[in-house]
Amino acid sequence: MGRAGSVDDIAGAGNEILPSLDDDGVFYILEQAPVVTGEDLVDAQPTFDQNNRPAVNFRFNPPGGRRFGDYTAENIGSPFAIVLDNEVISAPVIQSHIPGGSGIITGQ
Repeated sequence: MGRAGSVDDIAGAGNEILPSLDDDGVFYILEQAPVVTGEDLVDAQPTFDQNNRPAVNFRFNPPGGRRFGDYTAENIGSPFAIVLDNEVISAPVIQSHIPGGSGIITGQ
């Protein structure tokens, strides 16, 4: 995942450029094939982390959980785009391997 200057930039083979939902003028270069989709998501709930920051607890079905776990293990320190309706709603940095298909996203 990278950033682009506009939706008209060249994304490269197998990639696409999507805008940020909340940050005007911010565009992300993403792989067209998603790691997981809404079909894999079993549950997602708003919550707060141990420091009382907003967070989201999530859980994937077993196949989605395996793909997500493998991806997080291979991409620690990299951002992971969360896309809804062709807009990036969040791009948290993967802090650690997330095995088992469930986890928490913290931040703004």
